[in-house]
Amino acid sequence: AVDTAHRSLQKCGQIFRYAVVTGRADRNPTTDLREALKPAPKQHYASIKDPKEVGALVRAIRDYQGAFETKCALLIGMLTFVRPGELRKAEWTEFDLDQGEWRIPAARMKMKEQHLVPLSKQAVTVLQKLHAVNGHGRYLFPSVRTSERPMSENTVNAALRRLGYTRGEMTGHGFRSTASTLLNELGWPGDAIERQLSHGERDEMPRNCDIVRTACEVELSRSDAVIRSSLIASFPFSKNRPGPVGTIAPMASPEGAVNRAPTALIPMADVASKHLDSQTGAIWLPP
Repeated sequence: AVDTAHRSLQKCGQIFRYAVVTGRADRNPTTDLREALKPAPKQHYASIKDPKEVGALVRAIRDYQGAFETKCALLIGMLTFVRPGELRKAEWTEFDLDQGEWRIPAARMKMKEQHLVPLSKQAVTVLQKLHAVNGHGRYLFPSVRTSERPMSENTVNAALRRLGYTRGEMTGHGFRSTASTLLNELGWPGDAIERQLSHGERDEMPRNCDIVRTACEVELSRSDAVIRSSLIASFPFSKNRPGPVGTIAPMASPEGAVNRAPTALIPMADVASKHLDSQTGAIWLPP
């Protein structure tokens, strides 16, 4: 009921603001009602946190039989963990695939500041495949009805439902929570993760991009036949991949735990094996 009240007030406010602009009303009375409503409860988006369940999700996306653009949207959403609105409205002019960067304009960001998204090599590969299909257009993920508009806000969630995940199990927004939880568990610097989620301060962005890009690149060992016939990408964890310059090796305690030095960037070799089984992370796209 509280949510409905807030949405109704918002809609009424839009109507009255339009009425004021067009001379149909003198003022917007909804501003007087804002303090009268109870605060809206914080919204929590369903997400998968267990690594093995993440592996099952990745394999389900790998086998997705729907539209190619929708499959790519699922992949890029998982590999970049941006907000759903930032994802579906993405435009090709925002990307520099040579540099592995996606710069989201301030106008499309919740925090109203330009956001730099470092692209892992797997994300770049997916985007290159997608660019070959619709790179001549404006949007990466256009509407099925017209290329002049982005895909519906329900498309990614509908694809997850088609894969068998209920609204209470996984959502498009849930990729952010999944990445945040597991990357933190795997020992990556929390401040870098928060900045990449566009939650934190905007300083140290170059270093932050190095950290996140390294965290999102994964080296998976697969048979030569699979490598020759498939495009392999993965969920954002790395095994045995060296970090950026300045990486400090993990220090193993007697119990085998990995401790982070104050400024260390933790490689995934020791930590990931404790959390991810060999099946977690393989994403396949036809060449």
